[in-house]
Amino acid sequence: MKFAIITGIEEYRKDIIDILKKSKVFSFSINEVLGFKDESDANIETNWFGTELNLNASLIFNIILKDELTAKLFELVEEFNNKNTTASRIHIAILNIEKSNEI
Repeated sequence: MKFAIITGIEEYRKDIIDILKKSKVFSFSINEVLGFKDESDANIETNWFGTELNLNASLIFNIILKDELTAKLFELVEEFNNKNTTASRIHIAILNIEKSNEI
């Protein structure tokens, strides 16, 4: 069993859900969160928000899945990021579950 965490901006909600469906993941939870990015070291001329701390409406997807589904899930997230032309990406981490009751 694996535990996957996927994060992305709110605008990617449908894209992430589509990735999960294509990966044969049909059970997951979504939490709405506020994402922060500290731009205090960025050049003020390239920071079009004009502030040092940027706030984004973001999502965290929590997924418990079988080992054999992780490769496809990771592949589809990477495929999305490679085709994406914006600065924001979908982030994924996959962790081992030491012990769990069955899903």
